[in-house]
Amino acid sequence: MKIAILGGGVAAFEAANAARKFSAEVEIDIYSSEALPPYRRPALSGMLANFTINEKMFFIKPESFYAENNIGLHLNKSCMEIKEDSLLFADGSQAAFDKLIIATGGAARRPPIPGSDLPNVCTFRNFADLEKLNAAVANIRSAVVIGGGVLGLELAESLLKRSIHVTVLEMNQQLFANKLTPEAAAEVEAKLRETENFDLRLGVKVSAITADGVTLENGDTVSGEIVIFSAGSRPVLPEKFPASLKVERGIVVDRKMQTSCKNIFAAGDAIELDGKCFGLYNDARNTGIVAGANAAGGSEEYLDSAATPVRFFSFGFKLVMP
Repeated sequence: MKIAILGGGVAAFEAANAARKFSAEVEIDIYSSEALPPYRRPALSGMLANFTINEKMFFIKPESFYAENNIGLHLNKSCMEIKEDSLLFADGSQAAFDKLIIATGGAARRPPIPGSDLPNVCTFRNFADLEKLNAAVANIRSAVVIGGGVLGLELAESLLKRSIHVTVLEMNQQLFANKLTPEAAAEVEAKLRETENFDLRLGVKVSAITADGVTLENGDTVSGEIVIFSAGSRPVLPEKFPASLKVERGIVVDRKMQTSCKNIFAAGDAIELDGKCFGLYNDARNTGIVAGANAAGGSEEYLDSAATPVRFFSFGFKLVMP
């Protein structure tokens, strides 16, 4: 049996690893659109501070792992179409499968704000984004980050370490609105406001982006040579896929990570389960394990009885928020 896995993140890796643990005979191939083996995406924001790669900490496993476990690793393979039993890639090649696991992850949201397509506007989701942003901030002195969640604040801290003035814009009236009490959020806010070269604005919305910064709905302008969106993610899918594959906000799966197509499973940030989309590393890891085992013949179920905590380890904080 041939199992094809689309994606290059932790969900794809864990799916391959789980499938191999379940069966020594099944053929397993990972097809990733990225140029690097599966890596830990949460590490990217911190790497912006000095753009160095600690391979042991960054890559989930060394590249030798895949050969040692008879897992095919195919990089720079961008899938254009999912067919009933094969994949079509941008380079014209195809790959047949008996079972498919879609673990294509998410792409950074770029809200439809006037000016959001300007050259000075960046998103941040993968290593290619890190390379682009690293080049963009090489000779600047000010930046605007739209979004005051964990990723937005992590990016802000890395930019501050490069002596760049940072303004973070958050539309909610408090930080981590769904995770912290108003009192706890106020303590975090107060400490952040003591940070030099850093400006935090809460309860604001951006109405337009220009080459010099952003304009807020209240008419204020905020200067910034680059603007970085940190406004969540959306599931990624190839341009074409079977009509029988049910997709709403994400690829709809059950607790076995089974899609509406009997030979297709899905995991990670690309899925929707019980009306919910995922966006956290541990959820991607755990759903990948279930998808991989079941694609190889198992009957595992995803359990989410406890909410995955959100960790914020920046600006001197060590917060684990349920």
